[in-house]
Amino acid sequence: MTIKDCRTKDSSYMLKKHIKVCYFEVERVTFENYTMDFTKIDEFPHGDFLLDCVIVKPNCKKKLPVKVIDRDIVFINYNYVILEITDYPHSRLVRHVVINLNTLQWVKLDDWYPKISIYDTKIVLETEYGEYKKVCITDFQNLKWENIKDENQD
Repeated sequence: MTIKDCRTKDSSYMLKKHIKVCYFEVERVTFENYTMDFTKIDEFPHGDFLLDCVIVKPNCKKKLPVKVIDRDIVFINYNYVILEITDYPHSRLVRHVVINLNTLQWVKLDDWYPKISIYDTKIVLETEYGEYKKVCITDFQNLKWENIKDENQD
């Protein structure tokens, strides 16, 4: 697993970690208040892995109801993570989500944004596939958060 730290100039806004997981069948990412367990379940012909993801916190364990794609997994201040997800095998549509690891809520973005740039005061996600789209996050609190429904819930 490779981990890259990158602090902004004032180091107060964000710490990002890009983590490539699944060099093994199961990979665990552990931080102070939670762990994320990734389990390899399938592989696309072009080499990306599909992963199950379980977030474990004290007194709480939540399995994401979608599959995570093993590309960049971006942690921001240990509180948020940006993931590429898919509903495979029901759909091959790939898009990004932002997960609040403290509240176990997420924001489903409307597209796949392969270019993620982190600045002192914002995060910019961009895609040029199809039409050019750009999402700029300047305040996580203003996002439309939804509870993550565990795949075992109705």
